[in-house]
Amino acid sequence: MSLSSINFQARFAARCLYRSLFRETRKLPYDYLRFFYRIKFRDEFAANPHSTSQEIRFHKSKEKRLNQELRKLRDANEGDPVALEYVLDNAYGRKGKLTHELMEPFINTPKSEMPPPMIQGVEKSRPPVYSPPLRALMTSGLSRRTKVLTPEKIDKPTLLPARADPKSEEARMLGPLSKRRHVNFLWRNFNHEVSLTIPPVSVELSQRGRSNEGDLPGSFSSPPGSASGSSCPGITLGGFQGAEIVGRLRSMAGAAGQHRTLTRRERRAHSDAEVSSDSSSTSLLPTRRLRRSHRWLLGKLPLLEYRMSEEKSGAGKGRPLYSVSLASEALRILRYKARRQINPVDHAWILHGRKVRDQERARSLKSAKTTPKPPLDEQQE
Repeated sequence: MSLSSINFQARFAARCLYRSLFRETRKLPYDYLRFFYRIKFRDEFAANPHSTSQEIRFHKSKEKRLNQELRKLRDANEGDPVALEYVLDNAYGRKGKLTHELMEPFINTPKSEMPPPMIQGVEKSRPPVYSPPLRALMTSGLSRRTKVLTPEKIDKPTLLPARADPKSEEARMLGPLSKRRHVNFLWRNFNHEVSLTIPPVSVELSQRGRSNEGDLPGSFSSPPGSASGSSCPGITLGGFQGAEIVGRLRSMAGAAGQHRTLTRRERRAHSDAEVSSDSSSTSLLPTRRLRRSHRWLLGKLPLLEYRMSEEKSGAGKGRPLYSVSLASEALRILRYKARRQINPVDHAWILHGRKVRDQERARSLKSAKTTPKPPLDEQQE
């Protein structure tokens, strides 16, 4: 078979696959998903034509991967929750190429803020810099795929050999660690920890101090996307800054227990007027499956908040503070978390339960002491 016939067959198969992908893309729930996957598949097919056998083999592997994407889209449109989770994760940068693009603003450091090179005259020997927002993300369990990092592990990675410390016993016996190897260890650890960190889509702004109420997840003094580089210079902004992505997702998810769909028995019990009013109020809301999928998505979407300390005295005056939280509508199973967040209501109930438990223990001990013991002869009988 000639190369021209193979080229024609490959082009025909690619065109059919392209149309099928766009057909499924038009069935997605709302505009952002349709726009994202339309651009994604258009970039996938904007490649060089099939001219050599090597390019044909490459495009066959790409065709296999796009067929898997097509099956995922079909399953998501048919209501499969696993496929819908995959579609949402790709669209909002929880996995795939967009994840690295959202993390770039927190990784890139201006050259003026970079530390001096460890090897004199070699620019590539500069160690990595953990910016304040990146440190906040790495030390929070809400934005980590594995265990959180402590500040000590950030400053001194566990992968770094003991010979890196010139005062250690290994350095005295085996000699100090090579500076080139030292730099490589630091960058390898940096890239590894960045890959295990979940990037936020934007940075929230707040001009308040640290308080118990302000530390609650999902409570912000400024709306999402209100940050601007001109009003707050020097602040690292997210990749979707100003797009109000988080606000739209929270409206799609809805509050827990809110917008409950009426059952068939409830619809029959209500009058026609009540049913029409209820249906008109809930017709614009997404289905329960879509709401729950977006709540799980919010559980994988950390909210990075930038706060200026309002303390007028002390060493922390005007120091920027970064905190990580989740939206109140989020659903997530936290496997690794050093410190769990709790709101004041739950904390008050826990204290009340402990107080009641202590009172019951004291009452039982007091009753045990005051209860008279039976005589010895009765015990023997």
